[in-house]
Amino acid sequence: MAKVKEIKMYIPQGTTYEHTFNYQQSDGTPIDLTGYSARMQFRETVEATDTLYDVTNVSGELVCGNGFVKLTIDDADSTAFTFDKCVGDLEIESPGGIVTRLVNITAYLDLEVTR
Repeated sequence: MAKVKEIKMYIPQGTTYEHTFNYQQSDGTPIDLTGYSARMQFRETVEATDTLYDVTNVSGELVCGNGFVKLTIDDADSTAFTFDKCVGDLEIESPGGIVTRLVNITAYLDLEVTR
């Protein structure tokens, strides 16, 4: 089993934040994720039962395409964030029902001064 990639995200509070997760074969060829579903959650810790942020491609914050999943956190959501640091992950599901975790995330909130 391949180790899941670990990434750090620095989210500027009060702004629209975008992050593109690339997904490709070992030779660099993009893996087409068109028709896949995607889901992402942030939690205070891995063991926490409450979610801090919970999105899917159905809700519109995640978009799957040819070799990527794009996350867009709107300014209203990032303004409402109160965590300093949290954990999360991104999973995709093929049209055939195969679930793959693409990344493990540690997210940090860069606090807003201008309000």
